[in-house]
Amino acid sequence: MTAVQEVRSFNELMDSRGMLGETPYRWARALYKYTDCGPWTVFLMADQREVYYESEEVNSIDPKDIIGIKLGSIVEGSDVEIDPVSIRFPFDPEEIDRILNAINEEAKFYWDRDNSDWFYVSSPQGKTYGVKNTWGDITWEGKPRNKEVIAVIEKMVGEDLWVDDPNHPGCLIRPNFPKDDSTAELPGHKGWTVTSYLNDCIY
Repeated sequence: MTAVQEVRSFNELMDSRGMLGETPYRWARALYKYTDCGPWTVFLMADQREVYYESEEVNSIDPKDIIGIKLGSIVEGSDVEIDPVSIRFPFDPEEIDRILNAINEEAKFYWDRDNSDWFYVSSPQGKTYGVKNTWGDITWEGKPRNKEVIAVIEKMVGEDLWVDDPNHPGCLIRPNFPKDDSTAELPGHKGWTVTSYLNDCIY
């Protein structure tokens, strides 16, 4: 791998990454596969075309005609599309990493926001605990000492308790929570309550 300050072409970029000879598609596919946010790539061409890496057209482009790269991401489980960032040759090859890191951090925020359900738990003594359910992965902020209470709470907020709401197509409800209230008493444990502070409809 050749150490350089700036790369002036796609081939020089590939050389700086130890991937000299790889096609634009294979490089972009590696970015998608090995970066958490699954970024997409568009190649900016000398003739003003923008070629998406998964299009049929990408197989016919000449790497010598690539004058820049555009990177972005669509967040899984969310309607959010991260604003794309374009970069044109010449540039420091590490700038690609900085762009990907920024996209990744923003995508993580939206993924967590749109794929998590949030709750707080109140004990009879007035203590509160935070609970988050992300696709069935339950995490706590603080935790009660009573293991039986923990088990009941985790069952209540579990992903498998979401069901289709027949009155509102496309929405989900938790059967263990009152229809018009986000707070429910913990079965078998007087004084304990669980409160959801997200809308009952997934957006």
